Amino acid sequence: MSAESEGSKPSYLDPIEMSTPGFKYYYDKEKIPYDFIAPYRTNYECSPFCNMGCRFCWGERDEGALSHGLLSSAALTTEEVKQLACQARDMGSREILFGGGDPGTRKDIGELVEYADDEGLRVALDTNGWVFAHREELFKGIAPHLHQLGLALDGPDADTHDTFRGKRGAFEGVMKLIRLSEQRSYRLKINTVVTKENYENILRMVDTLSPFKNLIARWSIGQFLATGIGAKNADRYRITDKQYIEMADQIRDEAGKRLPHTTLGIDLASEKGTTVFMITSQGIVYTMNGSEKVYIPGSIRTRPLFELVEDAARIKLDLTKMNGERYATEYYQS
Repeated sequence: MSAESEGSKPSYLDPIEMSTPGFKYYYDKEKIPYDFIAPYRTNYECSPFCNMGCRFCWGERDEGALSHGLLSSAALTTEEVKQLACQARDMGSREILFGGGDPGTRKDIGELVEYADDEGLRVALDTNGWVFAHREELFKGIAPHLHQLGLALDGPDADTHDTFRGKRGAFEGVMKLIRLSEQRSYRLKINTVVTKENYENILRMVDTLSPFKNLIARWSIGQFLATGIGAKNADRYRITDKQYIEMADQIRDEAGKRLPHTTLGIDLASEKGTTVFMITSQGIVYTMNGSEKVYIPGSIRTRPLFELVEDAARIKLDLTKMNGERYATEYYQS
């Protein structure tokens, strides 16, 4: 995702400060039903901004706000995100994921990660690595509070990854953070998007990752999903199920030999829909119906989070499957 125009973009090495008019939370944890099923992990897209030029991205700035009839809506403030974390914990989530855009574009990301950790949530952070690789002290301050670090890597070398991400130096940034993770206690996860443009290079990523075979806990290799920005470029990136499955079989065989301690996450895009539970930067909840994002009426600015989750479950979200299959006990609960 990107800002609306080149001239309006903030510096992504000096993360932006999120702000929005104040509001009063409508929330009483005593009203959460006794039989309520919470998503094991609450996923928050904490910033609408990104510093990469990925045309396959499933996000799109402000689309959630527009779906609610709003011309624009700022991301949640620091205090609002802290309230979101508390609501997630109180309704039964054990983890919170900070994604984006890219979380490094938020000025308060260090404060948010530390707060969520202090409140008893396991904290996951998904990033393209750019800001944190360039601001090592910021990363070192966040690292002790992480349960999992997810790094985007879509090719075996700089030529492939940087071209794919639209940013020179992106590959080296990710590799730097992998090396910085060697002495850390958090889980390291590699996130790879498989498209028509890069699927023939995915197998070679085993060469890139094998020197870190004892470090990488999970490698998520997701088939391109044509939604958000990606929907506008579907012909360029869409990969057939047959191509994806053939590639996945090769990966399983090779990674089984050379990455024996790494759990592979291999999913057809068509099978993900009912297990996706996300919150946009503005606090709007959505789930998936195939490649379509289904937005839930209201937001955490107007309704308690558990009610939004209940509505998502009524419409499409399969919480039992999400908690049981996508967040497997042997990986996420240890």
